[in-house]
Amino acid sequence: MPRAQLPNRRHAVTEAAVWAPPNGGEHCYTISVGFDPAGRISEVFIAGAKHGSAVAAMLHDAAVIISIALQSGATASELRRSTGRLGRDDAPACPIGEVLDRLAESKINSLYVSDDQQDLYQRYVEDNLGKIISDESMPPVARAEILYGSAQNAVKENVRDLRSGEVLPRSENLVSYVINFMFNVEASFNHFLDVCSFDYYTYTHSVSVCTYSISLAQRLGFEGLSFLMEFGTGALLHDIGKSRIDDDILNLKGTLSEEQWQIMRQHPKWGWEFLKEHGIDSDTILGVALHHHEELRGGGYPDGLEGDEIPYYVRIVTICDIFDALMTRHSYKGAINSFPALRMMQKEMTDNLDAGYFREFISMMAGAEAQQA
Repeated sequence: MPRAQLPNRRHAVTEAAVWAPPNGGEHCYTISVGFDPAGRISEVFIAGAKHGSAVAAMLHDAAVIISIALQSGATASELRRSTGRLGRDDAPACPIGEVLDRLAESKINSLYVSDDQQDLYQRYVEDNLGKIISDESMPPVARAEILYGSAQNAVKENVRDLRSGEVLPRSENLVSYVINFMFNVEASFNHFLDVCSFDYYTYTHSVSVCTYSISLAQRLGFEGLSFLMEFGTGALLHDIGKSRIDDDILNLKGTLSEEQWQIMRQHPKWGWEFLKEHGIDSDTILGVALHHHEELRGGGYPDGLEGDEIPYYVRIVTICDIFDALMTRHSYKGAINSFPALRMMQKEMTDNLDAGYFREFISMMAGAEAQQA
């Protein structure tokens, strides 16, 4: 269930994206809101608070606040300034900010939105990302968590429904927010590292590779917005071809058979075909999707390119792709910490990676680790 964190820091429903409910706890409650056919709130169900108690009354009010936000698209700051009728049409108008303050005073810091409102909640967050990530009243790491979670959700939905027509526009929107965050928030890359997932799924991997790649490209001096937009979109969609591969192969515990390996090797070509079919003609986006498994000394796939035949932007993504794959837990292997992963890449793959880009990547990770220590 998504969590809407409410206000020690006074920013209410825009802070989100924790998917597992807590293991109990004195101040943990689950809220479900029902609507009538006209879209008005008809019922509020609260689990974890005694019916009729002051806490239940406040939680009821909070549930209505969340529902108002979901329906109206209001941000937290807008919500605090607004007045709503909490629960029924004939209820007295109440400043919503006062309700949020009462919740904070009672140390109720988290509310859980029910599963059947998950998609609505995530769309609300995604539609308001621009306002959320520029809200300086929120800690940067909280904004990074929201952005990372929204990108994960969008990639997951894109992979699930490739024919929706939203794959490219949603990807471009999210990449623009990532770039904006990295350009305007101090130590932004460190904040992304704080919230990165280390469990491997195509959608978590895609978002992590995108953030690593944009950060490395900036560090290398590639700061043109037009390039970074196409480059970041290519990185986010680099594994879109895996949507055609059966989950039994993607999640196999153990070594792939030769037949399964040949299927897996098709994903760059399938991704390129999908992007072409949907009108994408950017050499950068298409090149990243098609060639991110090529190797500088040849022997990669699908085209066996080598040396200067591999574009510079592909070389950047290749480094980030390999690193994140080593850093995350798969069904068939555990995760490796960052410096052992970098040592493995340096020892076993250095001839197939761009040496200058890889040195800069090591420096980038070392700097981030030092600041986190």
